Amino acid sequence: MAAGDLAVDLPLVSGGEVGSLTEVFNHMVARLRDGRRELERLSVTDDLTGLYNRRYLMDTLANEIRRSRRLEHRCALLMADIDRFKEYNDALGPPRGRRDAHQGGARACATRRRVGLCGCAYGGEEFVVSCWPETDAERKAVGRPSAFAPA
Repeated sequence: MAAGDLAVDLPLVSGGEVGSLTEVFNHMVARLRDGRRELERLSVTDDLTGLYNRRYLMDTLANEIRRSRRLEHRCALLMADIDRFKEYNDALGPPRGRRDAHQGGARACATRRRVGLCGCAYGGEEFVVSCWPETDAERKAVGRPSAFAPA
């Protein structure tokens, strides 16, 4: 456990003082595991929306591009940016503008296909809606999608 391995659970083999210490130890390790999971979740999510954050996106996107090149398949990235957000933000105030932008991004990202994709908060009013592995070149898209073809 001192080396960071929290997969440890001691078997409860006796009662008394040793049994009590074993129970306390197992409880402590379980709380440490829960805390580590929560820290890992917080490090890759946006606090307002619960969407993955830019850090997670960059890691996932790098992996998808490597996989796409290795398998010689295409993948695509759809990015959404809210137009005239500054005007909206100035009219309603930054707290409301930020909250509304993130809620809109969260809704857009929630409509994505579930397998192999991620919706991410990229910036203040920018969202990466999805990353599609093995996208067909003929697939129609709205706006100007970025496509990553094998090199």
